[in-house]
Amino acid sequence: MISAAKRWRGACFIRGMKYLILLALAVFSGCATDTAFREVATSYVGKDSDYVVKRLGAPTSVFAMNSGNKILTFDRAAYAGSPYTCVIRFEIDKNSSVIEVNWQGNSCHTDVNRPSTEGWSWL
Repeated sequence: MISAAKRWRGACFIRGMKYLILLALAVFSGCATDTAFREVATSYVGKDSDYVVKRLGAPTSVFAMNSGNKILTFDRAAYAGSPYTCVIRFEIDKNSSVIEVNWQGNSCHTDVNRPSTEGWSWL
């Protein structure tokens, strides 16, 4: 007969494996989302800065560079003080065209079911 302690350890092992599988799925699905986000972000290069603002709303900040270019920064968080953030910066040239996009944060992703020109989805 199997003791209660052995049954309990076996149940804990199975429960632990379920969480490990769920964690692996979350990590691998995040990789696909990163690829989709990169595609959406880079699709803005060459677009007019008005297009960016129409899609994303008012930027969190605008920085004027000595070169005459501007940096539009969009800073998103799930809620105030949230550890989940995404900061996206668009460099805009003198002709109001996006020439570079970069981002940082642990929550930069897009809705992969929407066309890339339909906008962004954070968190």
